[in-house]
Amino acid sequence: MQAHLELVEARDDLAIEFITLLNLLARPEEAFRRLMQRNFHPWEGGEGKASGQYVTCLVEMAKTRLAGGETLAAIELLKQAQIYPQTWAKASYMERKKITSFTT
Repeated sequence: MQAHLELVEARDDLAIEFITLLNLLARPEEAFRRLMQRNFHPWEGGEGKASGQYVTCLVEMAKTRLAGGETLAAIELLKQAQIYPQTWAKASYMERKKITSFTT
């Protein structure tokens, strides 16, 4: 995908696959940066992919902070993972639903 980054940047479906790969390669900070640079729009079959990677990025970053003894920073990242960015179409729906996956 690196060789065709311009195309990847132009399409939400390819961008989210690239972000997924970054998370799988233990590069959640880079994945999170790329994720937050985009304004994702829901598409058929991909409705939960961006939000799933958002949570994955933050959870993986929290694990790193926890392993480094930064407990409070890890907790803040986990709290952040419960609230989707307001710029995402899914955010208002999920806010109404009150995300509870980390608290139940």
